[in-house]
Amino acid sequence: MTIQIPKVVFHLFRDKRKRRVLDDQDVRVSTDMDIAASKPEFVEVVRDIQALMSEKMLANSNSIDSEVKFIELGAGVIPMSSWIKNVTSTDVVDSAHLDGVLDATQLQLQDNSMDGLYLQNTFHHIPDPAAFFNEAWRVLHPGGRIVIVDPNHNLFSRMIYKKLFVTESFDTNGSWNDASPHAMIGANQALSYLVFVRDRKKFETDNPGFKIIETVTISSGLRYILTGGLNFRRIAPKFVFPALAKLEKRLTMVNFFAIHWLIVLEKRI
Repeated sequence: MTIQIPKVVFHLFRDKRKRRVLDDQDVRVSTDMDIAASKPEFVEVVRDIQALMSEKMLANSNSIDSEVKFIELGAGVIPMSSWIKNVTSTDVVDSAHLDGVLDATQLQLQDNSMDGLYLQNTFHHIPDPAAFFNEAWRVLHPGGRIVIVDPNHNLFSRMIYKKLFVTESFDTNGSWNDASPHAMIGANQALSYLVFVRDRKKFETDNPGFKIIETVTISSGLRYILTGGLNFRRIAPKFVFPALAKLEKRLTMVNFFAIHWLIVLEKRI
């Protein structure tokens, strides 16, 4: 039996500032930055996730030269470069707070020039994952890594993601190329499940140059939800978040609310 969450619940908590801004890039970025600035607890959750991403990337430090070069794709409004060294944060559209513009399927980078690629809630927006893997393999040096954080595929995620974002789907029966070319509309949030779980053998067959090193469930989902993210109002008082952060490290039950997971890929030497 599948538990259904009425759409009215999401409507009641949706942040009014996000209405009718998706089609105007400048307005959307400005609105998202204002929302993030008003929610330090949300920024903290995002940076906790980014810290985990950096940890998994640097676990391969033995194969990384002294002059490390990391690229963040689809950086959004809380770029890793704002607080983590050696990261160049980019997106598919130009924004003043980012370091440049890059398309994940057509990386304007030299062969074997990068130590790693970061994608936080970006992978499911890529309209042609196969093209991305080809480009990533080309630009990474041997031993270089891709660290991906994307929507999880547990029971809770399957319940809420279909209704969480009105412009995106969560179709576990979809294809790899369901995403729209539009940067923020039409993505299938289940894409990482399709590629790395349902079709893992296909991924491994089509991409022998990459090895899946690790997958990790991220336990900060409850905090993330209670902040409201960039699309909803905060639904818990600020004082509860420090306690929740401690509980995430101690109670495995919070994994039920794990709405994100992390995948580490490594270019074979």
